[in-house]
Amino acid sequence: MKRYRSEIQLINPTKKKWDLFKSIDGEIVNLVKKHGVTLIKTVYEDELFIKTIIFDDINEGENINVVFEVGNFLGSHNLKMNIIKMIEIIPTVKKIKYVIKLIDSTPEKWKKFLDSESYIKNISEEENIVRDYITYNHNDSTLSVQVEYHNEKCRENLNNKITTYLNKIGLHQEIIKAIEFRDYSDEIIDLPLYNANKLIDLAEESLDKLSHM
Repeated sequence: MKRYRSEIQLINPTKKKWDLFKSIDGEIVNLVKKHGVTLIKTVYEDELFIKTIIFDDINEGENINVVFEVGNFLGSHNLKMNIIKMIEIIPTVKKIKYVIKLIDSTPEKWKKFLDSESYIKNISEEENIVRDYITYNHNDSTLSVQVEYHNEKCRENLNNKITTYLNKIGLHQEIIKAIEFRDYSDEIIDLPLYNANKLIDLAEESLDKLSHM
């Protein structure tokens, strides 16, 4: 899933068209949701006839279908839009909550597992990774921990170091649950708009042809 911020401008706007453009937002929300797009926030600049939206896109492969359908939908209301900016909002911090189980646990192995915490804490700091909400469950030999990191390489390095260390002391673990969270910043990457706007044009042309059949 990726998060984007898009600025959309109404073409040949009038006050009446702009009010209509705003009034059909609910229908557009439902339309794009079918393709895995969730709108997070919408802001209107009434004087410039610009709508800014922030949205999450679960399935990037559906982008073409989403743009085409929105273009068709707007065309059915005699409205045209132009995407004037599309930027990707980069998550600065990623968090994963793990539930990890010690395989073939015995009292002796469980003690070793608990004693390994100080070593794992040290190598986590070396990789600039924060481990929080650490809970050891003696009943089912599991560890719950939230890991916060800035890049995948550091996380992979830490996982490899932990696995190597545990293997040396005769321990093996398995991840039985992993839930990912993301914190977003304003850091952005510009995306090409030509293809998106071309699709809108094609959708409008198709609609126009249908209206004259």
